[in-house]
Amino acid sequence: MIRGIIRKLIKAEDGVTVVEYGLISALFGIVAITEIMLTGAALQAMFQGPAAAMDPVAMIAQEEGNGNGNGNGNGN
Repeated sequence: MIRGIIRKLIKAEDGVTVVEYGLISALFGIVAITEIMLTGAALQAMFQGPAAAMDPVAMIAQEEGNGNGNGNGNGN
């Protein structure tokens, strides 16, 4: 009885196919997560420069350094 069950399990290929699909799915998941992390880091680095240039505190400090801030010299 037990030998018959073991023989059926050894001959059955459905379980092997499921395991292969599971491994392929896991590999795709790892690749997708890695790509998302790398892309996120690249996007963050790309947008940090413009974000720092538009920093309101830095802009106010720069305007105060120029006098009145509008550059025309009449205080308006």
